[in-house]
Amino acid sequence: MKLDRINFFEYIKEQGFRTKELFWFLDYSVRDDFGGSMNTVSAWIGLHYFCSRPVDENGEDLTLLTWPEGNGFLVEKLRSPIQSKIQTETLIEKVKPSASKKARFEVQVYQPFTKEQKHLLCDSIVYALPAFTRKYILDETSNVTEGLVYSPWLVANLSVDKVPTGKGIPPCWDNVIYQSPSLGYIVSTHQDLRASREKSILTYYQAFGEKDTISTRKRMMKTSWEDWKESIFFDLKKAHPDIEKRTQNIDVMTYAHAMIRPIPGLIWGGQREKLSVSYPNLHFAHSDLSGISIFEEALTRGYNAANKILGEQKYEVSRLDL
Repeated sequence: MKLDRINFFEYIKEQGFRTKELFWFLDYSVRDDFGGSMNTVSAWIGLHYFCSRPVDENGEDLTLLTWPEGNGFLVEKLRSPIQSKIQTETLIEKVKPSASKKARFEVQVYQPFTKEQKHLLCDSIVYALPAFTRKYILDETSNVTEGLVYSPWLVANLSVDKVPTGKGIPPCWDNVIYQSPSLGYIVSTHQDLRASREKSILTYYQAFGEKDTISTRKRMMKTSWEDWKESIFFDLKKAHPDIEKRTQNIDVMTYAHAMIRPIPGLIWGGQREKLSVSYPNLHFAHSDLSGISIFEEALTRGYNAANKILGEQKYEVSRLDL
């Protein structure tokens, strides 16, 4: 499929578009959903961004449905029925075939707060970690994850005594600054029913869409909290000159491998299908398998993996080389 073999920028140029305003809008859109610039995501995925959004009979976007806590609302609905079975503060170090006859797998875990290492036995596994971890945790020897690209992100939460005003329209749920390197911010209390509430949290996002993600990660590791703070204020002051005096606290979090990037060839090149192939009693579930990092894709992949374990559908298996 040609659209999956070229990048989005190439396609837009082929169509004769040249305006900088359009280029900015398209680049912002794909950075927001896919973590890559127009030059680094496929044309197919760029078109998918717009074609997948429903409109009314007048061509206007339909009303947005969301929650003040974002996807946290959905996560809580999934978590609450099985709360007692979830073990947190536990890092997975290794998965390997069990030497015991009691189970098929042995999972080596580390609990950093107690500094304990444990070995868990189980018969089936849903591997819901990002695909790039497979070579470390499963000691996978195939090249099935080779070439996958992950976009780094910056997320900062600014606690403010009052939602700032400034240039442009008043702050709303999603706020974008024209020609900004960031994706803007959301007002986390925008849908709070307490209309008189002044204090709020602004969640600021920046997706680093550059092609050289390794250099970007190295630069992020060397950047101090103070430097991030100055960079964020510099950006936000374009729209809100008073943002610094309104801000009481800033929490900054960097994500080196925040989301898979749908580069040319990923969606229809066959790699996703290979990533989805189960091993005996070990099934993969992550939005990486879809090439699009959104909740619906992650949920569907988890649902499919659960069905495989329950034996409700046939699945292809290959030998686990450990």
